[in-house]
Amino acid sequence: MLTIRPWLNKHGIHAEIWPELTECCWQKNHSDYKYRKGMKMIYDVTEKIRNQFAGTNQRILIVGHYHAGSRIVEVLQGREPKGRYKLRNTGMMHLIESGNGYFTLLETD
Repeated sequence: MLTIRPWLNKHGIHAEIWPELTECCWQKNHSDYKYRKGMKMIYDVTEKIRNQFAGTNQRILIVGHYHAGSRIVEVLQGREPKGRYKLRNTGMMHLIESGNGYFTLLETD
């Protein structure tokens, strides 16, 4: 929240804190327990996004750690989370709902 709070305050925007978006263990070389817990967090947040926003035509901004973010984008696309996208810190990706429960990547910066 400290990263995005000044921008939110400047624009008068409210945000929710989702524990599923905390930094997680995403590397297979970590212990099996930590890796499985990290992957569960990624699947939990993508399910939450679908449950709350699918079919609503709303725009949402997700702020999180870039490694987990790459995997969240992959899961939203219906892909296995392998870390295909090399997001920069402070980078953005733009996705649009495809209407089939998945999302299409439009652009990255």
